[in-house]
Amino acid sequence: MIPDKDNLIEKARRSLGWDEITVNLSSIAVSSKGAEIAKSLIPDKSPAHPPLIKGGLGGLDLESIKIKLRETSEMKEIIAGSENFPLIRFEDISIAISKALKDIILEIVELKDISSLLSISKRVKSFIFRFRENAPTLYKIVFPIYDLSEIKDRIDFCITETGEINENATPEIRELSQKVRSVKNKIIKKLESYISSNEYSQMLMDSYYTQREDRYVLPIKAEYKSKIDGIVHDSSSSGATIFLEPEKLVELNNQLKIAESDLKREIIRILRELTRLVAGQSETIENNLNILTDLDLIHAKARLSQLMNAVEPEINSDGNIDLKAARHPLLILTNPSTSLRAGTNVVPNDITLSPNFNVLIISGPNTGGKTLTLKTVGLMGLMVRAGLHIPANNGSDIAIFPEIYADIGDEQDIGRHLSTFSGHILNIIGMLNFASTSSLILLDELMISTDPSEGGALAEAILTELSDRGVKVITTTHYGQLKATSMIRDKFRNASVEFDLKTLSPTYRLIQGIPGGSSALNIATQLGMNRNIIELSASLIKEKEKRLEDAVNRLENLKKTLDEEYQKASLVRKESESLLEEQKNITERMKEEEREYLNTKKKRLAKDIAEARDRIKEIIGELDKERTSVKVKEAKAKIEGITEGLSIVPSEFEDSQLEKLKKHFQDRRLQIKKEKVSASPVFTTETECDLRGMRVDEARETAIRFLDRAYLGEIAKVRIIHGYGTEAIKKMLREYLKESPYINSFRPGNVQEGGDGVTIVELKT
Repeated sequence: MIPDKDNLIEKARRSLGWDEITVNLSSIAVSSKGAEIAKSLIPDKSPAHPPLIKGGLGGLDLESIKIKLRETSEMKEIIAGSENFPLIRFEDISIAISKALKDIILEIVELKDISSLLSISKRVKSFIFRFRENAPTLYKIVFPIYDLSEIKDRIDFCITETGEINENATPEIRELSQKVRSVKNKIIKKLESYISSNEYSQMLMDSYYTQREDRYVLPIKAEYKSKIDGIVHDSSSSGATIFLEPEKLVELNNQLKIAESDLKREIIRILRELTRLVAGQSETIENNLNILTDLDLIHAKARLSQLMNAVEPEINSDGNIDLKAARHPLLILTNPSTSLRAGTNVVPNDITLSPNFNVLIISGPNTGGKTLTLKTVGLMGLMVRAGLHIPANNGSDIAIFPEIYADIGDEQDIGRHLSTFSGHILNIIGMLNFASTSSLILLDELMISTDPSEGGALAEAILTELSDRGVKVITTTHYGQLKATSMIRDKFRNASVEFDLKTLSPTYRLIQGIPGGSSALNIATQLGMNRNIIELSASLIKEKEKRLEDAVNRLENLKKTLDEEYQKASLVRKESESLLEEQKNITERMKEEEREYLNTKKKRLAKDIAEARDRIKEIIGELDKERTSVKVKEAKAKIEGITEGLSIVPSEFEDSQLEKLKKHFQDRRLQIKKEKVSASPVFTTETECDLRGMRVDEARETAIRFLDRAYLGEIAKVRIIHGYGTEAIKKMLREYLKESPYINSFRPGNVQEGGDGVTIVELKT
């Protein structure tokens, strides 16, 4: 049966590896709802936007896709900054909202989740507001977030961080809580008197008390049950122990039950009040949840872009592909060295489908990367439609293909008695039925698994039909007939994957413009195949195929030589440009420092002249008072001494100074690469830091600054107080300490030091 259109498109996604992309995306999301949406993400359908406008792209809206890509870019720019983006884990509270609307009292944990979501919503909106000029698309998304601080504050006042009702929530709660504690204390005091009594100690199975049916009891040896008046509530499995409520405790236990029942009713009343507050703003709260979920998905896309070292490409609706240094996304994500420079050992390739041709035929030896090229283009076509960046260089351009079809892998179906060839034929018939000018078709080893002459002819006819209809096609092949077709058909182009015959290994480089040889005979020869077999094989190859194979080999060698020469020329050009730029900078610095030197010299000379003029005036004034020949001679000598000190520096001296200055500039040029400016925090002598009462992100920054100062202050051991609480700060701190370069070791405090509520840190000295 010929597959329908949706089946073909879904099959293409699976064979290209789209599910693996969404799994990686899902693993980055911070919320369960965000992870679920990411894992089931289908290109073209984003929860952040209404259904896409029908148009010339077969239902895709180019502007909507540009917006999705822009969202990812803006988020990537924000999270690349020094500040932590405040989107942290939040729970899916949609079920809790539904319960509240039905007036079903919410659990304490559900109310705390709602409070947390409202807090995160407010912080995220405030954070993005500061970046609204550089991230206008994201700001438009968060703008509808509504501040529900009154509900959050009321929940937080009534429920403590540890998930208990605050005793100060109402006067009734406070009074009833005190009453419960008072009665409990009386009961425990009475129980302890039984345990410590000589009269009863021998009757007890052990020195403890416990509860049965919410009533305090003592573990009594079965043989003594008649010795103590009271009510038996339970017994051990062996029957050796009975759990007895002494008669003297019955009234106290009754009082406790009544007090606890009253307290429980008041707690339920408070929870009902909080539930109704939530129900009254259910639509707004759910809207905040949906916006945070959208942001979670966008944040995951941005983090995935960082992991793949990806970029936002240009997109078009003309069917053109111009990928620069494209790397297969899944090869990068499965690389053990995945980081911000991930995929550095994944071979990049330029891949082009221009308006001049619409069929690209890739040939070359097995395991050379032909199929990988198909999957790279197909995955990138799916990724941009979902608003994902692609692992390629800036300047890459890719069309938006509403329909991407792929026939890759074994299509054998034993259940339907289909051979591999039949399975491929059915897929291709379906593609021929549904493909349009805006489709991209990827065909791996077109018409393989049949007679080469018939398969080659059928493959050429299929490609010709698709080309005439304006469909974009990339196919791989070993057929010489298809390699030759591109030489006679204007819309066909060849490409090949490179194979190094010296090392007998593929280079995974794609070379556009020339076909590739299978290299079967060359590889067999290098591996030691019998020479007679090789010679017979060569003689059996048809002459025209051999001529084509020889031509391909010559073209490959020529291309390789030209590439090597181009690389050398590029390197020389880059070095020349670098030296020219460096020389230009040095010259500018020399001119600037020379100007500064001359200006300083002029200022100094002007100052000396002014001082000399004042001194000469003083000498003449003294001479006017007593004009004798002796005084005139003395005045003349003084004035000559002053003027000699003002002699302008000879030009030869200036020249020598200039040479020294030039040498100074050269020395500066040699040293400039070694100069580094480091800003160190002020050291401290404090040995203790208290993080209690802080948010996790605030506590992290405080701890880091404290450890920086302590390390610079050469303090050997410090004490960091984080308390118990939800243990979020403790967990954050100890995870950071594992990675900190300053730390020799750390441990929880002992009893005297504060127990597990503090962490003792020993710093490197």
